[in-house]
Order: sequence, then structure tokens, then C-alpha cells
Amino acid sequence: MNIPKLSVINDEISDNFDESLKFLVSNHIDYVELRYIGNKNILDCTIEEINIIKEKLDRNNIQVSAIASPLFKWCPVSDNQDIRDLTHNDLMFGFNKYIPKSTKIDYIMKTFVIAKIFETKYVRIFSLIKSEGQENDSFWNEESDLYELALTQARDNQIDLLLENGL
Repeated sequence: MNIPKLSVINDEISDNFDESLKFLVSNHIDYVELRYIGNKNILDCTIEEINIIKEKLDRNNIQVSAIASPLFKWCPVSDNQDIRDLTHNDLMFGFNKYIPKSTKIDYIMKTFVIAKIFETKYVRIFSLIKSEGQENDSFWNEESDLYELALTQARDNQIDLLLENGL
């Protein structure tokens, strides 16, 4: 018999990880999806910070249900394109939606390292953010190589990608 499992995105409780952890423990929630911790996106945490979070979760018998990554929740931007000055509206859960392709590759690779550290089988990704004046679905073509990289990494690491629709 499969028993349903309840999971919650950590920053839906608090961006303070220790407060989120306290809530999970006090409410007997054994699974958490990680997204935004201490005013930064999970992908911007150092590996040392990731290991500290992992130790805290292990100490409290809480497993990571998924990494709520911001992968592909960005606008198509190439390395030779100027990145405009950021405003508050350009950041989503501490993540810059205007980043060069080389940074996107780094984030894709780091996501799977983080997933392995947390021993999770799932990583959430998005379907890009449609830029102004962009034709419907043209973004799938603009970064197909990055999707291929993510798919390859997922396959090689035995991780399932959970696609959430972009805006």
C-alpha cells in the first residue's frame, strides 16, 4: 500500500531555513522541496552551505522531495547580448532571469550536483519566460541545446525532471 507523502516548498514557510525546518519537524512533515534559502536561490548556495542544510535535514529525518530549481525560468539571452541593469522585478526567488548562456550551463550542471547531495530523484524546471515580441514557442528552439544538456544530465544522474510552465 502506498502511503501519500506530504511535501512543502521550504520558502513557502519562511526564507529562513531554520524556521522552515522547525515548522516541518513540529508538523511531522518528512519531505521538503528546496528553492529559496536565506535570501538566495538554492543554486546560489555554496556546496558548503548545501552540506550544512543536508546535515540539518538528516538530523531531523527530513528528505528532499525535489529541487525547485529556477532552470529555464529565464529569458533567452546569449553571451554576446548585453544584460540590462537589474531591477527588483528581474529577480524571481533570488534568481536573475537575464543571465548569459555560459552561466545557464553552469547552473544546469550545479543543479544535478545539488540533487545528488540531497539524494533526490526530482528537479523542477521551467519552459522559459517569453520575452517581449517573441513568437509563441520560439523559445524552445532558441535554447534547445540547453534543454538537451539538462535532459542528458537528468538521464546520466537518474533524476526525473518536473516541468512547470513558464510565463
